[in-house]
Amino acid sequence: MSWNPLRSFPSGELVVRGLMFGSLFRKKPAAQVELQPDGDVFPWPAGSTLKPLDRLTLALPAAMLDPDEPMALVITCDDDAEVAAPEGDDKIYVRLQPGMAITLTKNVQAIVLPWSEGETDPKRIEIVSTPAGP
Repeated sequence: MSWNPLRSFPSGELVVRGLMFGSLFRKKPAAQVELQPDGDVFPWPAGSTLKPLDRLTLALPAAMLDPDEPMALVITCDDDAEVAAPEGDDKIYVRLQPGMAITLTKNVQAIVLPWSEGETDPKRIEIVSTPAGP
């Protein structure tokens, strides 16, 4: 006789033995969406993944990179994202289209900048993941 994880009871209910796959069926929390006005500084914890719902430009502090530290060790983003670190500027600029994800490995204070002159609407940013708490 083979093992059957489902067993019928007289009441007609089915019971699953074990909870090996229980986590697959748990409801996942809804993603959090924040409105971020252009020019306002916001904290970005290390390990958090953000995904803009509007096109935007992020300004990140260039000081987050140690001398000779490759940018790819700190900033992970879609290949199509535009990343610029102008010589002599204290910022790194990242331009993202809607749906592109970006993750940083260091805590920073970031700024959302308008994509183009004249844009003033706050940008919608989905917080996809945050680092686990202590």
